[in-house]
Amino acid sequence: MATAAKAVEAADPRFDQALTFSTLPEWYVVGALCCKCHRTGWLDRYDLARRFGKRASLVNLSPRLRCVVCNQKPGNKFVIARMKR
Repeated sequence: MATAAKAVEAADPRFDQALTFSTLPEWYVVGALCCKCHRTGWLDRYDLARRFGKRASLVNLSPRLRCVVCNQKPGNKFVIARMKR
């Protein structure tokens, strides 16, 4: 999997604000970054797409993210990264 250093955060200008599960290329992985403890956890993007819909925007879903270590909810962000081959 990718590391947090190689991931692109949602606040990064390269991160497309209209990025959805259906527009995200298959060779990218989706993760979440905690703003409090800086833990990065990688998520199953296909499970998220089934749950929230393929057209769900990652930016709109970010308020739902909760850290499993410190329970922090506000301020967490999605991160995306290319899968290693």
